[in-house]
Amino acid sequence: ISAIARESVRGFEKMKLIIVRHGQTVENATGICQGQSYGTLSEKGKEQAQKVAERLKEQVFDIAYVSDLERTKDTAKAILKYHPKVPVIYSKEIRERSWGIFEGRAREERRKYTQDNKISLHDMHPEKGESYKQVLERMLHFYNSLLKKHIHDTVLIIGHGDSLTYLLLHLFEKTMDEYKKHHPQNAAVTILEISDNKKHTVHVLNCVKHLG
Repeated sequence: ISAIARESVRGFEKMKLIIVRHGQTVENATGICQGQSYGTLSEKGKEQAQKVAERLKEQVFDIAYVSDLERTKDTAKAILKYHPKVPVIYSKEIRERSWGIFEGRAREERRKYTQDNKISLHDMHPEKGESYKQVLERMLHFYNSLLKKHIHDTVLIIGHGDSLTYLLLHLFEKTMDEYKKHHPQNAAVTILEISDNKKHTVHVLNCVKHLG
C-alpha cells in the first residue's frame, strides 16, 4: 500500500497523528521573529493552507488540536471546512516558543545576540521568553495527554515550526544535531502512528509535495 493510500485508510490500532505547520506568514516572509505574537498569513500562506486542506480533505479525523494563535487558527479554518463535524480544541500548550523581548523584531537581531553571547538559539533563554526545555516540557505534557485520551484515535495537530520540531525530535529520540532535518516548512504534513516501543511508523515526514 502506498504512502498516499495510507493517508486515507482508517482503523489503525494505535494513535495516528496528522501534524501540520501553519501556512507562511507575512512575518515569516519578512524575517520577523514571531514567537507567540499574532502572525498574519501572507497571500502565499493562504494558498498553502488551501493546498494542505485539499490534501487532507479525504482524511478522517476524530479530533483536531490547534494552537490558539491566529496563524494556526486561520490555517485550521481552511482544513476544517472539509471536516465540519470534527471537534476542535484550541490549545495554548502547542503554541510556538516564546521569544520574549525579541518578538516583533528582526530575526537578525536575535542571531546577533546569540553570536555576541556565543550560544545557540536552542540554548538561549530570552528575557520574558522560554527556554528550549520549557517548550519541550509543555509539548510533552500535551503529547502525554493525547496518549491518555486518544490512544485509538486519529488526531490532527496544527502548530508551529520550533515547538513541533522539539516534539518530533523527542518522539524519534534524536538530538538537536538533526533539528534542520526534522523542522517542518510552512504547511508541511507529517503522518505517523504511535507505537508503545517508540518505533513509531512514519508514513510521511514534513512532506510538502501538495504545495508543488
